[in-house]
Amino acid sequence: MVAKTPFNLVGVPGINSVRLMWSASAENEQASLTHYKIYQLIDGEKILKGEVAASTRSYLISGLTSGAPALFAVTALRNDGQESGHAYTLTVIPE
Repeated sequence: MVAKTPFNLVGVPGINSVRLMWSASAENEQASLTHYKIYQLIDGEKILKGEVAASTRSYLISGLTSGAPALFAVTALRNDGQESGHAYTLTVIPE
């Protein structure tokens, strides 16, 4: 079984940064989730920016270019190694 995709992805722009926040996948799956992966999508390629524990639902990405749109996605990983898709993407423009 593949992990459920995190949803309600939002981003708060900061100076050369963005704080991403999301909602967890289905509650009945929480016990099997181990962590989330945060990606920046550039020219169709997923670039891993970080990983956080399943209990964490936000991540700060710094080192971005002010005024340049950046596209992000978050996936969930289960304890059996299955990774969700990233049906939800978000474009944020850092300050």
